[in-house]
Amino acid sequence: MSNVDLAPAARQLGDLVARVTDAELARPTPCPAYTLGDLIEHIGGTALAFTAAARKDTGRRADRAPAGDASRLEPGWRERIPRDLAVLAAAWSEPGAWTGMTRIAGGEAPADVVGLSAADELIVHGWDLARATGQPYAGDPEALEAARGFLAMFASPDAPAGPDVPFGPARPLADDAPLLDQVLALAGRDLDWPGAPAPADVVRASVEAYLALDRAAVEVLLAEDYVFTSPQDDHIGKADFLDRCFPTAGRLRSQQIVELVPAGEDAVFLLYEYVLANGERYRNTEYSTVRGGQLTETQVFFGGRMRG
Repeated sequence: MSNVDLAPAARQLGDLVARVTDAELARPTPCPAYTLGDLIEHIGGTALAFTAAARKDTGRRADRAPAGDASRLEPGWRERIPRDLAVLAAAWSEPGAWTGMTRIAGGEAPADVVGLSAADELIVHGWDLARATGQPYAGDPEALEAARGFLAMFASPDAPAGPDVPFGPARPLADDAPLLDQVLALAGRDLDWPGAPAPADVVRASVEAYLALDRAAVEVLLAEDYVFTSPQDDHIGKADFLDRCFPTAGRLRSQQIVELVPAGEDAVFLLYEYVLANGERYRNTEYSTVRGGQLTETQVFFGGRMRG
């Protein structure tokens, strides 16, 4: 099979890990077997195990399944685990990583199947961690396809369930459901598990990412079918928005949220004030809709120049 680029999914997961605070480690997660601290320790062990599998290393990491135990988190884990995830992605980009046989968790398996399993771990546990900490999450499309391919081979509604099972029985879902939802349902995740960010929090996070010129964060916050409309932009998609509108934050001296008001269950009104580099001050209003922790549409209404 064709190699899968695991770097974007590994980077997403690493960024999520790095933002977790000590106070959050005892939180529950959608993975019933793990607290947040357990999950992070498991992710760290998984990174090492899958790196060894890509390199066909048959040492001790190939024979031990990463269990997940928060008490084993060592100082510096916020820096180490993202670094180890990046090494995992690099190892699976090497020639030969996806061919032949390899070992992981004490057993032999085709390397291409193990590579798909790595994508599944990155995607599902990325969502687990994001939900547990109230952060938005949109998996990398290539890794999502790989994860779905892996889970389609092994997922079953008759799989074991219970508090000690990291991946539960597959859940029914419509064929036209978003790809991330399909992967999570195959992995047995409860898509309604508490912890999803409120629409207002998603909008606030998008404003912060825009002002910080953090394109990677914005890409995660925007759904693939995102639509943006303003007096200057007529229903443009995600790619056009990122190319045309996202870089404009650099012309601002400042911007602050004046009001952020929920409008029903999945929409938000945002009133904000901004000052251009030349000192001119304006206010705009936006109406945004949110689905699954991501912005799906934004409509901007320009205000006039403010006096005083």
